[in-house]
Amino acid sequence: MPIPDVSRPYYDNGLFSGDLWLSYERKVWNDKANWKDQLNIRNAFGDREDIPVKINPDGQVAVVRMPNPRVFSLTNTFRFQAFRMNTHSRVPLTGASIPDRRDDAPNLSS
Repeated sequence: MPIPDVSRPYYDNGLFSGDLWLSYERKVWNDKANWKDQLNIRNAFGDREDIPVKINPDGQVAVVRMPNPRVFSLTNTFRFQAFRMNTHSRVPLTGASIPDRRDDAPNLSS
């Protein structure tokens, strides 16, 4: 079994990865809603090969991990603008009574 030489450590080339996103936004339906379309690419820049994690004393790779997968996602979002209700156009309740909800509640004290 070889003895590790701590005076000569092993180094890798480092890791480089990055994400990308592209979005487009505009008003639709007579400016009543905002529409946003977005494309996300996770790990757009990154190695696709196994990543060494641990090296044996003889220089052989002992443990590797899989790189993060490249993932594409496309989302569409609609945001609707709040509108104000005309309070003068409400129809009054004539002759109608609103029941008290406390009368209908079950008695849980027993």
